[in-house]
Amino acid sequence: MKLIRKGAEADLYLASFEELYFPWNQEKILIKKRISKGYRNPDLDHELRVRRTLHEARLLHEAKTAVNTPILYEVNKNECIIVMEYIEGMRAKEWLTEDTALQIGRSIAQLHQKGIVHGDITTSNIIIKEGHIYFIDFGLGEFSTEVEPQAVDLHLLKQTLKSTHHETWQSLWKNILEGYKERENAEEVISRIEDIEKRGRYVKR
Repeated sequence: MKLIRKGAEADLYLASFEELYFPWNQEKILIKKRISKGYRNPDLDHELRVRRTLHEARLLHEAKTAVNTPILYEVNKNECIIVMEYIEGMRAKEWLTEDTALQIGRSIAQLHQKGIVHGDITTSNIIIKEGHIYFIDFGLGEFSTEVEPQAVDLHLLKQTLKSTHHETWQSLWKNILEGYKERENAEEVISRIEDIEKRGRYVKR
């Protein structure tokens, strides 16, 4: 088992099935372990980590019925661990075409239609594998059909595109919106993005 990323809330480990389950299976798996915070009361800390672990696992499970996400293998609430499929592919921040952007827009629309807000849709949390779009890391996600959080989801992706694809972000964003418009209520969500941007400009002033 190899530590591949240390985060503010959780550590990620790369392992294989044979290390945890079957000795003959070399398939890679990802282990996400929520870390303890020393400044919190131990009982409260454990309660929060358990709650967030179960919440993320439920989001992953429900999102799977709408979009491609890692397969959920195990949830250990006592250890605050989620074991899931490791998706090997290109992150959207490394490779993104207009056709793929259209697919991403459609996938986000399906996710939102299901009442799930990812909470951290960046080009680092979208993986392209064999032409399919996968969403990873639902740690900041929530269940919501409200327009505002869904618009915030898209707004974050737009801001990320400007950073990671500064030369092509406009055409990519246009295609994402085209794909997103295939859902009901799309125009209301897209219109709210403009409101969010206006509020941001006002705060900066």
